[in-house]
Amino acid sequence: MEYQTTLTTITVTSNQSQPDSALNGLKLTLSYDKVSKEINWTNTPQSVNIPTGIEYTITGENIEGYKTPNPLSQIAEGTSGTATLSYNTTVLSIEVTSNQSDDLDSLTVTVNFDSKDHQLQFNGKETKSINVPTGSEFTITFPEISSYTKPSVISDTAAGASMSKSGEYKSTKLTVTRASNQSEGLGNTTATVEYNSSSTPVPFADGDTSKTLMIPFGVSYNITFSEVTGYKTPDAISGTANSASKNETGTYQSEFLTVNVSGASGYTITVSGQGSQTTSPKVYKIPFGTSYNISASNVKGYNTPATQSFTANQVSRSVTMTYTKIANGVYICDSDGKLTAVGSWNTGNNSKAVGVAVVSDKCSFIIDKTNSNDSIQ
Repeated sequence: MEYQTTLTTITVTSNQSQPDSALNGLKLTLSYDKVSKEINWTNTPQSVNIPTGIEYTITGENIEGYKTPNPLSQIAEGTSGTATLSYNTTVLSIEVTSNQSDDLDSLTVTVNFDSKDHQLQFNGKETKSINVPTGSEFTITFPEISSYTKPSVISDTAAGASMSKSGEYKSTKLTVTRASNQSEGLGNTTATVEYNSSSTPVPFADGDTSKTLMIPFGVSYNITFSEVTGYKTPDAISGTANSASKNETGTYQSEFLTVNVSGASGYTITVSGQGSQTTSPKVYKIPFGTSYNISASNVKGYNTPATQSFTANQVSRSVTMTYTKIANGVYICDSDGKLTAVGSWNTGNNSKAVGVAVVSDKCSFIIDKTNSNDSIQ
């Protein structure tokens, strides 16, 4: 008995440009009745004779990144027929970018689909592609890079012949400036930048004004400055890294006080909390906002300059402490040790009088007040 056959042309196609090289070498299995044949697809239609009236099945093997078509089952009819298997893939293009012009380090991006991780190696900012079976859900995960905020995980479903996704690494270039209200150098200091429970020292050498560092975009930061003797330390600076670049300035402030002394020698001038001097002039560096007194020691034969009080609030200040020689004569001595000529005495200060002083070339002495009468005539 002679069997009739149907010349069946088998074609494999995809949703990509044809011929699709990814399909070349694909193994197909043709089965009918008790027959099983393997067909090697070479991007050329394959023709086989199948007994007419017989149901046959063509099964294609899996291809990485392609959606495998369901097995094709149909009945061989007529003298000829066709059978087509269609594979579908979505070419997923992934671009790694940054909000900075600087190069990124090499990194590995993980694309997960069909419960399997697939890794793509990037040499910094570039675009790479991977085939994802059309219709499959996928996620793209980006690794950490120091000083950058990494892109969020991307989740989507592969659709169409191609898709594009982008992940942007973001950083803030934080420039810290060290300033002063004085022209002289500040020496070596350190600013400290804190964010995300980390602490980064920023060293300044004498003469340095600005330093720049990268911090992750979106973090809150706090900048503190080390102390410099004689200067008010800049207040701590708090901010948020919310742009590609930011500038923060801390200003050290000092009042340069010059104390001059005239009229006498053998004195000691004291600036409270700052030091003292026995020669003139001397310069003191006083932190802004500091209150201080300038006082003079007694020198025999001279009126002691009055104490002067200030608060450091200007770039420079010059103060002169003047001793005046006590001339021969009779004086009223008050409780502050000051001698006032009788003719110049203010009787309203009688309560402060402690005695009468006599000054001459031969001797000087004070006659203490010995009675209870506060009145001095």
